[in-house]
Amino acid sequence: MRRVFLLGVAAVAFAAVGIANAAVTKLGSAGSWNLYGGTTDSGKGVCSMSTSGKGLYFGVKYYNGDNALTVQISHDDWKMKDGVKVKTTMKFDRESPWSVTATGFHMSDGDAAVEFEIPNKNIDGWLGEFAASNAMVLGFPDERSISDWKLDLGGTSSLIRSFGSCIKRL
Repeated sequence: MRRVFLLGVAAVAFAAVGIANAAVTKLGSAGSWNLYGGTTDSGKGVCSMSTSGKGLYFGVKYYNGDNALTVQISHDDWKMKDGVKVKTTMKFDRESPWSVTATGFHMSDGDAAVEFEIPNKNIDGWLGEFAASNAMVLGFPDERSISDWKLDLGGTSSLIRSFGSCIKRL
């Protein structure tokens, strides 16, 4: 009985080490954008494209098995409660704006952030505009304290194929 218990403890310890060693690695970059792929701390496969600077973070992520892309937006000056709903718009060049309701949370570094999903049925259109555009303007129409942000999308078109390849490998 003791041997079975010790083997069980060893198996749990081994699994915990595997999760603790989970890693996401940089797969490429173009312009101010970086492409990452790997495994989250919880053991789920992930591919992401992101940019950051001047306190801003914008990331597009696909988690293995999900039916949507997850978009996360953060700024180190934001103050908000987890679960708060924030109207968010994204306008690519001269395209019609995308409107969503994002949900507030806190990133692992403690910065306040919002996230929302782009469902499968809209992924091709959203990624097409994302890759073909020069800029995206993020707006938060109901938040007077948050100014619109303009993101340079230079480099996204060259990372889209690699992003898709990363997703297929998951």
